Amino acid sequence: MVNGIYGVLLKSANAKRLKEFYGKSLGLTAKHSCDGCVVFELGERQWLTIQDNPTARVDLGETAPVSAAFFVEDLAGFHKALSDKGVRFTTPPRQENWGATTATLVDPDGNKVVLIQEKTGAAKGPPCVARKSETAAPAALPPPAAKKKPL
Repeated sequence: MVNGIYGVLLKSANAKRLKEFYGKSLGLTAKHSCDGCVVFELGERQWLTIQDNPTARVDLGETAPVSAAFFVEDLAGFHKALSDKGVRFTTPPRQENWGATTATLVDPDGNKVVLIQEKTGAAKGPPCVARKSETAAPAALPPPAAKKKPL
């Protein structure tokens, strides 16, 4: 019987860029590197591994081969911090009908990443039915905001 997730492996044609995104933008700490891969620890016995693979396919959003979800403590604050770093979200923070607040972004390889803040006191766990809007094609990413020059 399966009783948890051990880890996620992302193969990337540009692993250096992806490692930087998960390390610098999302703030994950690399635990070790070996043979063209880096391993980030997500929690007790939970791992995200990024591996160099020059033939890895790159897609965008809903058609991406991988979708990952991460719990966060303060979604509004984390969303602002990531947005300030130039991370583009496909959906801003929003209240879900199953009690959590979520925001969705796409990593540099096109993998969908959902950030989840569970409602205090709510039952833990994912929804049993995906929202209809979650299964629709992703909206086009907005262009990056222009940086304002100081006066």
